[in-house]
Formats: sequence, structure tokens, C-alpha cells
Amino acid sequence: MATMIPDAVGAGKSIGERMMFDRLQLLPDDCIVYYEPIIDGRYPDFVVILPDNGLLVIECKGWRASQIVGGDTSIVSVRDSQGGVERATSPVRQAREYMHGLMNRCRKHPSSSLLLNGPGPHEGRFVFPFGS
Repeated sequence: MATMIPDAVGAGKSIGERMMFDRLQLLPDDCIVYYEPIIDGRYPDFVVILPDNGLLVIECKGWRASQIVGGDTSIVSVRDSQGGVERATSPVRQAREYMHGLMNRCRKHPSSSLLLNGPGPHEGRFVFPFGS
């Protein structure tokens, strides 16, 4: 079972976040899952460290497929409980922005040289992949 930080989801969180938290707990023992870590004053839903694969940022929504009216990688239109339509930032875009923020923080860390490739074709790039 993955190490979860913190070890539980607080009250009042969306059903999507609770369901994802439960699923991510099932990852192998060497995985670490951070729930709502602070990255540049913002709170991505999950940051998952997968030692064999890299780092993954996940943003969850509690929407049902029937509620989604349309959208693209930037904006999603969702039908609310009163029948109106709300526009929201796409979770794909949110996760990607969080990922880039995390990459920038890692590059600025005093030990960043341990995370980046040295001389060669991938110089300056991370030694592990980031994903969202």
C-alpha cells in the first residue's frame, strides 16, 4: 500500500477526491502520494511519486459525464444542480500548470543538480519524467 501524506481525506472534500484517494492507496509500497500539497500557494489534488515511473500530478473533479456540456483543454462547461451551465478551468490545464510550478520549484532547489541530467543530449532536463 502506498504511503499517503496526510493519511486521510478531510471532511467536505469532493467524492471524486475521496474516490481517487482510495484508489491511490492501492499503489505499491514504494509509492508516495501527497494529497493537496502546497505548490506556489496553490493546492493540486494529488502529487504522486512513482519510483519506477516518475512524478504525476492529478487534479480531480466530482463531475458526472452527463453534467459535462462541452469544453477543451482550457475550459470545461458543466451543468450545475439548478440546470445552469458553469464554466470552469479544465482539470487537464490545472494539473499541467501545477506540474510546471513543481518543475520550476525543483529547478530552483539547492540540490537541483541531483535531479537534472549533466552534459549530453538531455543536459538540464530532469532525470525522471513529470506527468499530469
